[in-house]
Amino acid sequence: MKSVDRIHAWCSKWDKRLVRFVRNRAHLFAAAVALVLCVWGLSAGHAGFAAGMIILGAVGYFLGLTIAIGLGVVLTAVDVYVAMHTGVVPSTLLLEMIGYSCIAWLGYSHREQKERQKRLAMEVHEPQVLPWSVVNEVRTSLAAIRFLLFPLHGDGSNQEVRRATDELSRLERLFTEMEKEERTRDREEHERRAK
Repeated sequence: MKSVDRIHAWCSKWDKRLVRFVRNRAHLFAAAVALVLCVWGLSAGHAGFAAGMIILGAVGYFLGLTIAIGLGVVLTAVDVYVAMHTGVVPSTLLLEMIGYSCIAWLGYSHREQKERQKRLAMEVHEPQVLPWSVVNEVRTSLAAIRFLLFPLHGDGSNQEVRRATDELSRLERLFTEMEKEERTRDREEHERRAK
């Protein structure tokens, strides 16, 4: 029984490795298959097939995978109709369908990857560094310093106190502006998600 469990564990381990290997290199495999089939189509005189692959890649990128595969089925159906009159071998049609599917998936997955990278960039590079609770505490402290330590009693002779007060006021305005911008961004993000 132990040997069966060992064999099962060994097979399970290699299954996971194989799946991980294929998953990590799926784009490479699909690109290689699409490239080989496109070169084959051009060298075999099937320029329409190569043009169809280019179109389907663009459709997959801009309109989505379902539409691209649907268009690939339509192009294959047109090829079947043409094959009835010209005598093209059915295996050629199978290769064309594989090429259409690979290139449609590559176009779609490329767009998805760009969107994932864009979302990740927005999540990673958040414009605020400190939590707003800390910012509010600093702003409150600055206001307290300005009003308690540097009161203005109508004495215009003390330039140092006035400069310090102006700087603290500037910092307080800066934090207030940052808070307004953050609220605006949050509201726009909420409205965009609600749509």
